Amino acid sequence: MDSSVNDSLDDFAYPDVPKKPERTGRNKDLLAFFLRHFRPGRIGLVGTDDFIGEAIREAQRTLTLDGRDSKWSHAFLMGERRIDGNFYIFESDLEPDFERPQVKNGAQESPLAKWTVEEVKYAAVLDMGIEDDAIPALLSTALTFVHEREIAYSISQLVGTWLQIIRAQIWRPNPFEDMKALYCSSFVRYCYQSIGRDIVGQDIHLSNTAPEHLWQSSSIVDRQRWTAE
Repeated sequence: MDSSVNDSLDDFAYPDVPKKPERTGRNKDLLAFFLRHFRPGRIGLVGTDDFIGEAIREAQRTLTLDGRDSKWSHAFLMGERRIDGNFYIFESDLEPDFERPQVKNGAQESPLAKWTVEEVKYAAVLDMGIEDDAIPALLSTALTFVHEREIAYSISQLVGTWLQIIRAQIWRPNPFEDMKALYCSSFVRYCYQSIGRDIVGQDIHLSNTAPEHLWQSSSIVDRQRWTAE
C-alpha cells in the first residue's frame, strides 16, 4: 500500500453508517482499494456473500463468460470527497435504518464506507472514459434523482430481469418495468444515459441491466478488481 493511500486511511473518518444486523466490521484493505481508484464518475461493483448477494450473483450465471455465478451483486456511481473528508457514492438501494427506524429506498447518496464491510468478497472499479467536462453533468444528474426522491429500488424488477435472463429476452422491456423504480445497475446506466452516454449495448433493455452487464461493458477503458483473501 503506497503512502498516499495510508494518508487517506489515516484521514478517513468512518461515518455513522446504518448497518444491517448480519453485517460485520469494516475491511481496511477494501477501503484502500476503493480510495486508490476513486474518481468521480467511475462505477463501483461489489459482490457480497450474504443471502441476497449470493442470490443476485447466481441469477446472473447465464450472463457470465465462464458460466459460473457472477461476482457482482451491486453497483454504484462514484461521487466526490466532501468537506467532511469522506468519500460519497450515488446508488439505488433498499437500506433499513434500525436506529430511527426507517427504510432508505431508491436513489440515495451514501458514504463509500457502506460497501467496505466484511461481507464484500469481490470489488471492482470501472472507468468508462467519460470526459472531465462531462463529469459535473453526470453527478448533477445523480444528485437530482436523489433530491427528487422519485426513483425507488425495485425488487420486482430484479425478479423481472431474472425472468428475462431465463427467457433470453433481455432486449425486451422488463415485465415489471417502471421508470420510477430502478435497481442499482439500471440506475447507474440511467445516469449515464441522461447525459447522452449509453455504457451498455442497445440489445439489453435499460430495465434489465444487471451488474454483470456493466462488468462486460465495451465502454470500459480501465478495469480494476479486488478479491478478499
